[in-house]
Order: sequence, then C-alpha cells, then structure tokens
Amino acid sequence: MKARDRYFVQGVYCQIDGETMRVANLGMNGLFAVTHRPPSVGETVIVELQLSPKDSFRIIGEVSWVNPVGSPSTPELPEGFGVRFTRIASTDKETLIEVLKRADPVLGGTHGVSES
Repeated sequence: MKARDRYFVQGVYCQIDGETMRVANLGMNGLFAVTHRPPSVGETVIVELQLSPKDSFRIIGEVSWVNPVGSPSTPELPEGFGVRFTRIASTDKETLIEVLKRADPVLGGTHGVSES
C-alpha cells in the first residue's frame, strides 16, 4: 500500500465543527469530505473520523483543496474538500491501514486529497 493510494470505503464519515460529512475517498495521508460548506484552503481542522460505529478517532489536518459547486475542478467528485492529515496517533494509523486493506481502490487514484 502506497501513501498516495486512495480508496473508496462504504459507510465512512467525518465530523468537523459539528457537521457530519460523508467521506468520498480515503487514504493514509488524507480524505475527501462531501459538503456544501467547505472550510478555506490552508485552514487547520480537527477531524473526527468515523470508520464504523465502534471505530472513531481524531486527526488534525489541513484543508488542501476545495471542489466548489458550480465550477468544480474535479467534476467526477461531488462538492467538498480534501484534507491532508498532519497529525494522527500511531495506533489510529494502524487501524486506518487495516480498514484500507479491505477497501476498493479508487480508479486512477489521483484525486481527492492533495499530497502538498
């Protein structure tokens, strides 16, 4: 599993500032969250990642890009934003890796989370 790989995982959600959002794709270094109200690029966010009803944990990340409604830069994704993880506990990263091993790779694997 490469750090740049991205996966589609059913039933994964995240919560940021009280808003629960569906995660459209997920990788070891970040995620893409679906929302009509994305934060600003560069903003630091605390993400409560909900992998299942029993598995959730906090990650600190930075908004790396926004896919706005009306003029999406990546039309194959819904409106929302990408988050690059900047701080994740090692045990949480291990849990994330195990979930990704069982997930379906996103074809192309190049959209959803900026590597910058």
